[in-house]
Amino acid sequence: MKKLAVFLLIILPVVAQEPGDARNPLEKARELERKAGKLLDQGQRGQAFELLAQAAKLRDIARAETTKAKAKTKKKKQGQKPRARKAANNALAAMDASLMNNDLKKTRRHAEEARKALGRWARELAAREKRLMGKSAPKEPLLKRVESLEKQLAELRRMLRNSR
Repeated sequence: MKKLAVFLLIILPVVAQEPGDARNPLEKARELERKAGKLLDQGQRGQAFELLAQAAKLRDIARAETTKAKAKTKKKKQGQKPRARKAANNALAAMDASLMNNDLKKTRRHAEEARKALGRWARELAAREKRLMGKSAPKEPLLKRVESLEKQLAELRRMLRNSR
């Protein structure tokens, strides 16, 4: 049993640091904790604590990786323009405030900003709708398809009445 524990202590750190190992650090940490639990049941506290320390290091590595990934997404979002809806609302609020102050130049400027933002918002909504509809959706708009189906239904009803 001691040979197995020594073998695990020598091999596991090497395996955990092997670059070809594609497993998640959290999975490795869970596995080490399970092995440490078994060693504790067998009364080998020192070796179990070493495995637990290795598991803690792996968990720290996993946390560091997730914070790096979150930081990258935040950097990407910072470079983007503000959402058109928010920009339109801000411009409209500024336009209202300048109207209250009877400042026509600022009102015109904010109205132009709001117009541009509302146009951008309309394009964003159209793009989102197109993305949601997917490539399988027919080319014609939904209302035209509904009207066409209603006409077909009316014609079928008329044909059924005439066949009697």
